[in-house]
Amino acid sequence: FEQLNRLDVLLEKQSMFSLFKTDPIKTLETKRKKMLEEAMQIQRSGDLKKYAFHVEAIDKLEKEIEALQSGKR
Repeated sequence: FEQLNRLDVLLEKQSMFSLFKTDPIKTLETKRKKMLEEAMQIQRSGDLKKYAFHVEAIDKLEKEIEALQSGKR
């Protein structure tokens, strides 16, 4: 009976602190948005190699976001 009470307290603490956890999808989407803006500026500057590198990194980030979203469903 005492173990059951300990489990309840532990679950309460977990749910209480889960309110403050950041959503990894939102974090990645924010990072993606920032990288898209940087890529646009790089493209405007004419550095196409650096732009291609940024676009590739954005593509990987988008795939990671899609994987997380499909895992949540």
